[in-house]
Amino acid sequence: MRLLEKAWKAFRQEAPGSIEEFAAALGQIDVAARAVRDRRLARHARKIGRRISKLEVLQTHRELLSRVRRLGLLPTEAATGLEARWEELSRDRTQRALRKTRGRPMRRLRRALRRRGNVGENNLGRRLEQAYKRHLRRLDPPGGEPGDGDLSRRRAALRIARGAALALAEMDPARPKPAERETRVGAALDRWHDLRSFRKTLSRERRRCERRGTVTLAFELDGLISALDRTLERARREAVRTARASSNVVSFNRRSA
Repeated sequence: MRLLEKAWKAFRQEAPGSIEEFAAALGQIDVAARAVRDRRLARHARKIGRRISKLEVLQTHRELLSRVRRLGLLPTEAATGLEARWEELSRDRTQRALRKTRGRPMRRLRRALRRRGNVGENNLGRRLEQAYKRHLRRLDPPGGEPGDGDLSRRRAALRIARGAALALAEMDPARPKPAERETRVGAALDRWHDLRSFRKTLSRERRRCERRGTVTLAFELDGLISALDRTLERARREAVRTARASSNVVSFNRRSA
């Protein structure tokens, strides 16, 4: 509850980094709620979390666009037009999210959290530990070459495992935070996921340009997408390699235990 209140206050003040902090707090609540099978609390956390997640994704795409502009992969005029459009979209989504968090959904979430406060921490800690181990097991690689769906499911499982680990660390400061290998795999999967999501957004923008008849911008975006495909493939190979290396370590540790 304390973590949520702090992150919520920072988000309302639009402080730097508050979107990620608020999203992480909501994610931890969702993980903890599912661990103790509190569907109502999990539903309230996810309802707000989806809105904040869209903001988080848009912010990542704006950062990637700035990097693309610095590298000269998109003409200045085209990059400026996209930046202006996405900045306006960001302002609109931020205002919607702020209204959401000041209204009924946030009140319901806080009320559900207060209700859940009478559950013993020992019980919660035990179930979080079970959730952490259960989702780590899902990182085991499937046979053959993993598809994009496999990588996405592995990333989702790792995010839940890390959320459980962080929630446990908040309950017990002496407990170690997620292991380095989990952080490393998470970073590789996140990079692949962010680039993949960025490419999808650029493809939508290209189709939008084609419908509006702005052929030049559509052509420039097509060139950027082609260049991005090579980077995306490298990020995918690195995510697969890192995830497999981590899974081998986990399997070895299990056999040695």
